[in-house]
Amino acid sequence: MNDKTMHRLPRGKALPAMDGRAGKEIVPQVKAPAGVFDSLTQNLKQEMGLLQMLSESLDREREILLRSDARELTEHNAKKETILLKMRMLDEIRRNTVKKISRVCGTGESADLALLASHAGPAEREALLACRDSIAALAASVRERNEANRQIIGLSLSHVQGTVDFLGELMNGDRTYGNSGKWNKGRRKGKVVNTEG
Repeated sequence: MNDKTMHRLPRGKALPAMDGRAGKEIVPQVKAPAGVFDSLTQNLKQEMGLLQMLSESLDREREILLRSDARELTEHNAKKETILLKMRMLDEIRRNTVKKISRVCGTGESADLALLASHAGPAEREALLACRDSIAALAASVRERNEANRQIIGLSLSHVQGTVDFLGELMNGDRTYGNSGKWNKGRRKGKVVNTEG
């Protein structure tokens, strides 16, 4: 006999099944009622849609950065902020939905999606896990695009700083020609553009 089988007592009473770890009882998994996961699945699909929009928005942002169109970049940033605001709202709704489902399933309020999905029926479980995988892939794509755009901005600021420094040196009254015939840089007056933070 193994630990998962039931042992019969002489009077016909059954011992609870044990899971083999310090004699802990196996708690039967609570299946959530049908339809309980519908709102969570819908929320996750909306989040996927917004992540896709954000990914496309970052592609557009890259094009604008490469053209150095400040006016269009300002307009574009306002649209991107709207997407991010909607994502924050969806995130809050999802957190509240997860708390409600967790209470129904008895998993505790900090349950992750995989644990919650284990309480769903096969079709609901498949839909939830598919959403989770799609969101993870989209989030990774968004991170990559955002990092690429950040590097473009950093490079642009570096070029601007170099130009400002050069112009500052040209306007510096301390500059003279040295004995070698080369231009002495003189003292630097400080940076005009801060590239940090």
